[in-house]
Amino acid sequence: MPAFPVLSEGFAYGGEAFGRLPDGKICFFRGGVPGETAEVELTLSKRSFARGVLKRVSAPGAKRIVPRCPYAVRPGTCAFCPGCSFQQISYTEELSWKQRQLSDFLVRGNLAEMSALASPVAAPSRFGWRNRLKLSAAEDRIGFFSEDNRTVIDIEHCPLAVPEIDAALPAHRRELKDGEVFFRWTPRDGVVVNGGDRILTEHMQDFGDFSVPAASFFQTNPQVAAQLAHGVAETLRRLGVGQLWELYCGVGVFSLIAAQEIPGLCSFGVELDASAIDCAVRNARTRGMAERCRFEVGNAEKWRTLPRGMKPDAVLVDPPRRGLSERLTEALKRWRVPHVIYISCAPDTLARDLRRLKDHYRVARCRLYDMFPATGHFETLAQLDLQ
Repeated sequence: MPAFPVLSEGFAYGGEAFGRLPDGKICFFRGGVPGETAEVELTLSKRSFARGVLKRVSAPGAKRIVPRCPYAVRPGTCAFCPGCSFQQISYTEELSWKQRQLSDFLVRGNLAEMSALASPVAAPSRFGWRNRLKLSAAEDRIGFFSEDNRTVIDIEHCPLAVPEIDAALPAHRRELKDGEVFFRWTPRDGVVVNGGDRILTEHMQDFGDFSVPAASFFQTNPQVAAQLAHGVAETLRRLGVGQLWELYCGVGVFSLIAAQEIPGLCSFGVELDASAIDCAVRNARTRGMAERCRFEVGNAEKWRTLPRGMKPDAVLVDPPRRGLSERLTEALKRWRVPHVIYISCAPDTLARDLRRLKDHYRVARCRLYDMFPATGHFETLAQLDLQ
């Protein structure tokens, strides 16, 4: 397809720049900077929008900077890493655009008042934060999938990875012949490659160690995860929560930290991953919280009624990127728990779920935590109050 001039207007959620084609149609592409003119070759053209590849920047913007990573933006080809969407602008600008995106979803979407939106929590470091990484192999290339989800970008280093993983990449690249390899790092275990059933010890600043299965979820940015945990505990303390029910509880981090920070708080956690629940029970026992924090294997999305004898003051949900099931949002409305604390890694599905809950819950507070700096993603902590 031919290339067209596009004046970049801003960033959409996910990190794509957007602007208008000469015919007025909106066009999305990676690597742009607001206020500059780019030549974009279209790869997709629909009735209402188009997508393209940045061929060259004909009039660079004043806010453009040189990315640290050589794989971040490669004008003229789609073979650049889509993981880092903001390395061509400063971190201050990145955080500002992420806050604007959250506001667009919630405030402009009539789901929250502007006064409910707190200032964003910045990451302490833009690089060297990622404590786990997955590489793929295909056609003698080892690295990450590009924007087309087919081409593997051959890489030697990743500036987002913690230094220990980044230093280990070259040696382990040579060992990978086909398929995938998983890297994980903790201060106690060091770099673990394809950990399998191994139990690792993750460390969170201010809150100590947690046992975590190598194959189970744990936040990829422990520094911001600690800030988020402080935010959750402070929210529960301010609301006077004594009984907490945590869905998608993982290894019990938020429940255990809340119980540690709030005397008398008791919690009940549910998680589908049985190995994670085993570690949650172990973490509770290690911290002397076994009687106050109970955990059980279960599918949060299939719960119809509250556990027998439980009348929680708040339900804490931390779902995967797809958000809550419609069945669970209907259950939340029936339960009429005074508060829902929603941790989201995807503001689009958060907004969808808030629309489903809007007639029963209002957004009292909402804050962005930049768990994934330099990328198009971020974490959100929302407090919902029963109306």
